[in-house]
Amino acid sequence: MAHGMDQRTGGGIGHGTDQRTDGGVGHGTGQRTGGGGGMGHSGDEGTAHILEVTRGAAREVAAYLREVVRSPVDRDEKEDFHDIVTEHDRRAEVIATAALRRAFPACTIVGEEHGVQLPGAAGEQGGDTSPALESPALERTGRGGAGVTFYVDPIDGTSNFVAGMPTFAVSIGASVRREGGERLEVGVVNAPLLGHEFYAARGMGAWVDSWDADGPVRLGTPWERKASECLVLTTFPGGSAPVYWGSQAMDVAQELKSEVMSVRGLGTTAIELAFVAAGWADGTYGTHAGPWDLAAGFVLVEESGGRLSHAGLLGEDLGEHPWERVGYAASGPGRELDVLHGTLAGLDGIATAKRGA
Repeated sequence: MAHGMDQRTGGGIGHGTDQRTDGGVGHGTGQRTGGGGGMGHSGDEGTAHILEVTRGAAREVAAYLREVVRSPVDRDEKEDFHDIVTEHDRRAEVIATAALRRAFPACTIVGEEHGVQLPGAAGEQGGDTSPALESPALERTGRGGAGVTFYVDPIDGTSNFVAGMPTFAVSIGASVRREGGERLEVGVVNAPLLGHEFYAARGMGAWVDSWDADGPVRLGTPWERKASECLVLTTFPGGSAPVYWGSQAMDVAQELKSEVMSVRGLGTTAIELAFVAAGWADGTYGTHAGPWDLAAGFVLVEESGGRLSHAGLLGEDLGEHPWERVGYAASGPGRELDVLHGTLAGLDGIATAKRGA
């Protein structure tokens, strides 16, 4: 890796490139629980309130998406025809923003469709549909209050949503600026057609509430698996990646495929990270993510005891924090997936060489 050291942390996503986290493992792992939404009594009361509000906002969006999915919809292109947006992406973000702002009127919201939204921003009323984050530095002013920033992806997996596939989700993560600095504290990934709501908060563990379960299930079982037994989720390389990255990067991706049991792509970063946290997949990585894609999933992986890596690669980092970098890798607890994190490191090395050429 070109940036950072191997760092092991016990709580809060920090600034290291490769993080191993211990939160959420060993206390009620795999247990179903009824009351209290599955959360224990550890953690900060303010964080618990942020989680409650975030879950509520995601549920409002999920209800809207269930109503409109599999109906005719126009699409617009962002970067190219591989990257699309619909009226429902924009409307869903407005729904989420309104719900979050009711509880935290002074918060900052960073949305995929409307960008950085300070209190009273035009995008919250749906009037501003300009591309998100034209500047590489996220605006940090005007926060006030508790210093809460929400990262909102209203539909992660828009292509799947447009096609009528069930593999899409609303993803909302929250960071909090405290005396010791800013870190992610809450993450919610709600996949309405799959019937799974994944949620986590710093110091409170990661959970999934599913339509076919009696109650929330705590995530974080440390399954011991060799790389050859592991399923990895990724959409890399896809679209124009071979031209953009070159043959050397394709070789790195192919080498990973030869080392693990299988590689699959779901077309949604948030669900892929959530599945790793749940133990339904062993690892995932990507090369072109935004903070709205990563924030919620990073909290889920951290609180389930997983391992995270991040890198700038060929993209433009959107800020100083791990969840604001475009490259990432995540693996579940107990998985021997150094080869996965090494793949991200290899791609970072290629990117560094290309930038210096």
